[in-house]
Amino acid sequence: MKEIRVAQKLQISHKDKQVINGSVVDYTFDRIMIKVNAPDVAKAQDISELDEVSVAISTHMGIKHMTSCVISELDKNNCIVIENNDAAEVEQKRQFVRVVSNLHFIIEFNSNIVNCTAINISAGGIAFSSKGYNFKVNDKIKIKFSENDLGKNITCDAIIIKAQHDIHVAKYVNMSPYDEDKIMKYVFKLMTLKK
Repeated sequence: MKEIRVAQKLQISHKDKQVINGSVVDYTFDRIMIKVNAPDVAKAQDISELDEVSVAISTHMGIKHMTSCVISELDKNNCIVIENNDAAEVEQKRQFVRVVSNLHFIIEFNSNIVNCTAINISAGGIAFSSKGYNFKVNDKIKIKFSENDLGKNITCDAIIIKAQHDIHVAKYVNMSPYDEDKIMKYVFKLMTLKK
């Protein structure tokens, strides 16, 4: 899986349909080392080498699914190793990612600075109004969020994936896990305030 990275959350479904939660510790082009979450260690002890497992991995694009094979069983650090295979289609993480927001931020594009207001925001992208500036689909932009809103200044690359007059949707590109975490915390904070 090309989108894999350290600290990604995942779920392993074993042959008996038990779901085991964990996160990526390390990976190569053909192996993934997974740290099993403490509550699921007992379930992971039932996994044997060469067992087939289904894996759902949270990526910046959504949840990707793949079928894998266990390379090594649970070790003393509560880690297992599975094959890194090509993943199936993405299941969008809409249930918790997106929330209405009026966050103000700027976009740099072709030497222009455009003041924008969010319509909704997620850990994977943002819908926004560009105050009269019209972007086109596939425009590559740089988004700058303020420290006052997200706890730190965040600058990230993005690409416009939808454009209609001055309403646009951009998907973040190559965002660091730390910056993604800051945005996710902001999203959860807004969700909490709406309850």
